Amino acid sequence: MESFTDWLQAELDRRGWSRSEAARRGDISPSMFNKVLGEFANPGLDFLIGVSRAFGIPREEVFRRAGVLPPIIEDDSEVEAFMAEWRQLSIEDRIATYHLVKGLNQARRDREKARASNRAISPTTEPVRP
Repeated sequence: MESFTDWLQAELDRRGWSRSEAARRGDISPSMFNKVLGEFANPGLDFLIGVSRAFGIPREEVFRRAGVLPPIIEDDSEVEAFMAEWRQLSIEDRIATYHLVKGLNQARRDREKARASNRAISPTTEPVRP
């Protein structure tokens, strides 16, 4: 598993940010940011919250990356991929996505119910035509 400092550095690289830029965005002391990345200090709660704020990602994800919370064990890589995309959405888009998925599941249940009721009709029964 990737270490917290490796993940943190990869996030900085991916965003093209300096350590001081991330510290500024997260309201973290630049010297503390350097100490954590240099593995001279362990990240505290305030530091982790600042990283969450700087990167705009949920605290829970940062806490899991830092080992404060246990990792989520997923058997399905598709679920992991979906959740990674979902976490990047705004709250409004998360709500819309929830309603979309809920609607898709309701449509599936309705189709299954319709199929079940069609099976209940005898195969020799002719449909009624107007």
